[in-house]
Amino acid sequence: SCTEEKAKKIKSEYEKKLNSMNKELQKLQSAQKEHARLLKNQSQYEKQLKKLQQEVSEMKKMKVGLMKQMKEQQERNRVTETRRNREIATLKKDHRKQE
Repeated sequence: SCTEEKAKKIKSEYEKKLNSMNKELQKLQSAQKEHARLLKNQSQYEKQLKKLQQEVSEMKKMKVGLMKQMKEQQERNRVTETRRNREIATLKKDHRKQE
């Protein structure tokens, strides 16, 4: 009868709508999961970045320290070389006097 047809039609439309809403809900839940995953990744990347920045900072400090040590060593070498050259010159002079 006519009422049964209407009832079937209404039921069919309702089920279509329900299916559509369920699909939409699944999409949204999937998007929410993806969003959570991306946030977690971002947090990990930020931690990694912070760690690397600290390492770079430490390496810069080490470089400054090493450069200072190198300069000090070069200065000591220069002083030693100068002293040695003076000693050699003195020895040569003394040797010439003895001849």
